[in-house]
Amino acid sequence: MVDLVQQYDTEAEASNFDQLPPGTYEAQIVETSREPISKSKDVGDCLSLCWQVVSGEQEKRLFWQRLNLWWTGPEKTAGQVVKIANQQFAGIREATGQKIINDSDELCFIPCLVTYGPQKNNPDYNEVKKVAAANGAPAKQVGVPAHQAAAANSQQRAPWPRKTA
Repeated sequence: MVDLVQQYDTEAEASNFDQLPPGTYEAQIVETSREPISKSKDVGDCLSLCWQVVSGEQEKRLFWQRLNLWWTGPEKTAGQVVKIANQQFAGIREATGQKIINDSDELCFIPCLVTYGPQKNNPDYNEVKKVAAANGAPAKQVGVPAHQAAAANSQQRAPWPRKTA
């Protein structure tokens, strides 16, 4: 027998890990990282973006997008994987108004309209289809040095505590 007195929150709600329904959401990037594309194969790295819905019925729900910017694996059409990743990344930069960035965290906490729907090759899973500026027009990039922008973004808090290395 395990004594559970005062070891859990009686008001906690159950986690919802159901897939986010297809649709267009107002969302913002809340965390970025560079990660291996595959755990079992050496095919390069991707830029992993964690998005959070900021309004509506799905508010606070998280979803992820992976951009294979550092793909080194084999492919049928040379350069196609990286080309697609760069096109998707250009759309995100345009929607956030951050055309030229030095650090991926410069994309964080800028609301966008994100269209999310079924993958073309596997409709059982959803993916980011399109990212647009939240107000219908691209935000204007402010001429702030990268170190100041990074410092400002670091003052925002992710929806969970970050792990310290």
